[in-house]
Amino acid sequence: MWVAIADSFGLREQGCEATVIAQGLHGLICDLRASDTIRYDSGVSDYRPNPMDLDLLLTNTLDTSRAAVEAWIDLTHAPHLAIAAAESPHATLSYIKARDMSAFRWHLHAIPDPR
Repeated sequence: MWVAIADSFGLREQGCEATVIAQGLHGLICDLRASDTIRYDSGVSDYRPNPMDLDLLLTNTLDTSRAAVEAWIDLTHAPHLAIAAAESPHATLSYIKARDMSAFRWHLHAIPDPR
């Protein structure tokens, strides 16, 4: 995952790079989807979009169902993001049918740099 910071003129200020690791599960394909750009809007003194949706899509490639699949989001290395207050970093997808897909969505807030 690559994050680039640009000022209001679109000039890149700084960037950081983070690695997203999704450990393999037999028979499950994991896909993460999120907005590719977050911009600071000085007119409202906030980031757009904020919150940002992060979707976890799990595809069961097996001919049998999967039960009690659990997922966690760890933002330790992304101090500029936080999970929405009412949400948990832990998700349980109770049942994924054979050859089917299930999804879970987290809402992430951008946190302004305190400097």
